[in-house]
Amino acid sequence: MTTLTERLDRIPPARQKKVEERARALIAEEMSLRDQRKARKQTQVCVTKDATPAKS
Repeated sequence: MTTLTERLDRIPPARQKKVEERARALIAEEMSLRDQRKARKQTQVCVTKDATPAKS
């Protein structure tokens, strides 16, 4: 069985760089959303409720 590190080591360096850049972007986006919710004192549940259309 191979580890994640071993599998990542087999990926070409250019692809590794793209993966790392995308991971950084996703982490930054998540942190930004978390900060916005915190500033508005909302939880993810509250945000989801606000974004879900009401049923008639």
